[in-house]
Amino acid sequence: MSSTIQWLWLTTKQGITPHKIAKLMEAYGSIEEIYKRTSYNVRGLTRAETDRLLDKSLDTARQTFQNVLDCGASILTCDNKFYPECLRNISPMPYVLYMKGTPVNFDKILGIGIVGTRLNTDYGAKCAYNISYGLGERGAVIISGMALGIDSIAMHAAVKAGAYVIGVLGCGIDIVYPQSNDWLFREITKTGLIISEYPPGTRAFPGNFPQRNRIIAGLSKGVLVIEGAKSSGSMITARLALEYNRDLYAVPRCIGDVNAKGIPMDGTNHLIRDGAKLTLNAEDILCEYEYMPIEKRKPKKKIRKEQPPAEETPKHEEKTTETNTEQADVERLIEKTNSDIERSVIMLLKGRGKYADEIVRELDGEIGSAGVTLTLMETMGFLKRGADGRYELNI
Repeated sequence: MSSTIQWLWLTTKQGITPHKIAKLMEAYGSIEEIYKRTSYNVRGLTRAETDRLLDKSLDTARQTFQNVLDCGASILTCDNKFYPECLRNISPMPYVLYMKGTPVNFDKILGIGIVGTRLNTDYGAKCAYNISYGLGERGAVIISGMALGIDSIAMHAAVKAGAYVIGVLGCGIDIVYPQSNDWLFREITKTGLIISEYPPGTRAFPGNFPQRNRIIAGLSKGVLVIEGAKSSGSMITARLALEYNRDLYAVPRCIGDVNAKGIPMDGTNHLIRDGAKLTLNAEDILCEYEYMPIEKRKPKKKIRKEQPPAEETPKHEEKTTETNTEQADVERLIEKTNSDIERSVIMLLKGRGKYADEIVRELDGEIGSAGVTLTLMETMGFLKRGADGRYELNI
C-alpha cells in the first residue's frame, strides 16, 4: 500500500491535527505502524478520535488523491526524499503538503516571508510594494499568505518583478481565498507555487491561519513584518520565526499610528525594540545574505495598450444613467477605502473606464505614484482592468 494514501488516510481524519500526529509518530514511529495499529494509547486523543483511527477504510484518502489530480496539483509527504529539510525542524511539521505550480528546492532558495495587516495604510502598502519588488528583482523568493492587504500587495509586487513567489493557503489548494485574489492565484501557479496542508475542498476557517503562518516562517530564511497591530497574526508569524531560528525584520512606524479603523499599527516598533532588524528597503535584507546566490531577474514586460482614436468612443465609456444599485455599489467601495486618494480614484471611475495616465492627468497629479496606487487598488478588489487596459470599478 502506498504511504501517500496512508498519510491521506491519517491527515483527513476529523480532529487529527498536526500536533496529535506528532504524538502518534513519537509513539509508533512511522505511518505504516500508525495505520496497522488495532489499538491506540496516546495521551491527548479523545475516544471519538481513537474510534476514527480504528476505521481503516481508505475511501476518503483515495477520493482526496483523485481530487488533487483533478485540480492539477501534487502531493508531497514528509517521508518523501524531496520534502524540505527547512520544514522538518518546525513544530509541528506539516506532514502532507498539497502543491500547485512549479516545484522548487525549498532548501536552496533565499526565501523571505512578508506578512502584515489586512487593514493596511497607504504607508504600509507602499513599503510592501517597494521592498517586495526590490527583493524579487534580485532573485529572492517571496513567501506570504495571500491574505488581503500587505500579503497580497507584496506578492503582487514580486510577480511584477518576475520573482518566484510561494503562496501558503489557509484553505484547500483548489480554493481561491479571498476571491479577489483570483488573478494573483493564477499568476503564481504559472511560475511560482501555491501550497496548502489542507485537502482540496477545505474552506478557510480562522483557526487555519495561525497553522498556515508556521509554514510561512518555516520556509523562510527571514521574515519581514511590514505593518500590524501589537496582537495580530503577523506577530504570531514573527514569534514563530524566532522560535525556528529565522531572521526577523520589521519596518518602523510613527508612535501612535493607526489605520482607517483606529487600530494602532506600531506593532513593528515593538519587534524592533526586541531585536528585529529595522528595515527601510530591500538592501537592508539582502545584505545579510551575501553568501546566497542571488540571480538578477528580468521584470515582466509591461504591455501598454494603444488608446483608440479620439473619434471612437468605447462602448463602456458611453454615458449611462446611474441606477440606485450602481450608486449603492460605489458607496460600498468608498466605505472600504483607506485614503482620500483611493476615494478620488473611485469617484473618477464611476460609470467609465480610464487608462492610468488619464487618471493621473485628471486628478492633477494627486496620485504621483500612480502605478503603485492603482496596482494596490486592483489587488484589493476595488478596481479591475478590461481587455484594453483601462481601469474600471470592480462592481
